[in-house]
Amino acid sequence: MLPAQRERLPAGRPKPDVSYPFSRCRPSHSDAFCPLSQPEEGKTRRLRAHPSLSRRTLAKHRNPKARRPATRRPSPPSRASAAQEATSPRSTRKPRFGWIALLAAALIAGLLVAFLPPHRGRKEKKSPDPSEAFEGGSLRRTEAKEPKQTPEAAAPERFEARVLARYPHDPSAFTQGLLWYRGRLFESTGLYQQSSVREVELRSGKVLQKEALEGSVFAEGLARVGKNLIQLSWQNGRAFLWEMRPFRRIKEFAYEGEGWGLCYDGRQLIMSDGSDMLSIRDPETFALRERIPVRLAGRPLRRLNELECVKGEVYANIWQSSWIARIDAKRGEVKALIDASGLLSEEESRGTDVLNGIAEREGGRFLLTGKYWPKVFEVEFLSSGRALRPDEIRSALHAGSP
Repeated sequence: MLPAQRERLPAGRPKPDVSYPFSRCRPSHSDAFCPLSQPEEGKTRRLRAHPSLSRRTLAKHRNPKARRPATRRPSPPSRASAAQEATSPRSTRKPRFGWIALLAAALIAGLLVAFLPPHRGRKEKKSPDPSEAFEGGSLRRTEAKEPKQTPEAAAPERFEARVLARYPHDPSAFTQGLLWYRGRLFESTGLYQQSSVREVELRSGKVLQKEALEGSVFAEGLARVGKNLIQLSWQNGRAFLWEMRPFRRIKEFAYEGEGWGLCYDGRQLIMSDGSDMLSIRDPETFALRERIPVRLAGRPLRRLNELECVKGEVYANIWQSSWIARIDAKRGEVKALIDASGLLSEEESRGTDVLNGIAEREGGRFLLTGKYWPKVFEVEFLSSGRALRPDEIRSALHAGSP
């Protein structure tokens, strides 16, 4: 520092000038060696190295723009101030490791709840046991009551077939489908090498027209759509579209699975395949729309065979039995079972097979026949005035079972 810039202090130990930005010059430093000396205006700064200064400090004095304002490091608080700050409600001091302490506390509380026994003063809530009941202030064991049957699981009504008239029938016809339309009876017969579609005169049993199928086809159910007939095959996966008069095959439809019974309700075709399902199909393309499960008293009713659609219901022969099921076409619920046993006499039943063939006639009457049956029966269905017994339900559910 130049002599003109230095302020002489009184005798004694000199103190560094506080006007300078840094006061690190020792009293023994001469003016020429003080590293914090300020040059005069217009003169070039010269800063000589001193052993007590670091490179960072020297660099700051060489470049004044790099200087940072001196920050004072806060002194540690005393014990009294720390205690006052901790107890003060306005304190904004954040506790160290707070989340760790909370996690540890939650873990300890969970362990205590899990392993320690419940407090004796508290009563634990016990869910009621349906097999236990209180009587006279004491707990006694009772048998669990069976749930009440819902309307869907209730036993359906029993009907009987009352014979009104008998007509002759070809005993060599293995009947698979039966259809009545405007005074004309149409029939589908099965078996390989014998399958056909035919028109029969009801009064005499005479075959008016007949068209045979190829020997590899086993024909099944029959339904009318408009002025045409649709005939199923058993395992060929083919449905045949026939013109009614005269019989002429128009085209075929392909489908998967087996074909058993078929009927038309005016909007859609309903088809059975021997299972407990009814398939809803498009009458124009024969495409599958949906499948409806059939339930009798809440259990699946299998072996559904020949079908007849009547006013939102489906009448279905149950294969290997004399039962006819009356089914809700939308829900698949069996609303009633019709007992069609005893139609044939003992002599007439010789050489015959099962009941299979149902067609609606005018006035709520039906035509019934079977495979190799010598008769067609005109019947009406009358209520027996009671529900089905459990053994009757079992006989329908397990028809055909060994």
